[in-house]
Amino acid sequence: MNVVYRGFLLNKYRNKFEIVADILRIVKDGAHKTEIMYKGNLSYSMLTRYLSKLLTAGLVSIASESNSYKITDKGKLFLERFNRYIRRCRSLERQLEKIKREEDLLEKMCKKVCDRDFSQN
Repeated sequence: MNVVYRGFLLNKYRNKFEIVADILRIVKDGAHKTEIMYKGNLSYSMLTRYLSKLLTAGLVSIASESNSYKITDKGKLFLERFNRYIRRCRSLERQLEKIKREEDLLEKMCKKVCDRDFSQN
């Protein structure tokens, strides 16, 4: 189950895209490593590894005057696409839940008849 705290996903097992998106949300208005680490629920080694990759990918930059991390235009684009992806996944999950409920209803409707008919063979 996913838990959201202050707008951030606090799932025990986040995938790499969720971690990247969390970091990008945190640095939207600028943030230092300590703030990113605590708000993102990351160890220091994970934080440095992700920040290095995000800098290389051009998703974040370092503001020279404050030595804080900020999201770039490319990072904003990633976040927009990630949010669209999440919305589509949630929509698909809802559709799959409806299909499962329909399957359960069909199973329940024919349970007595199907169980009896198949057990006689």
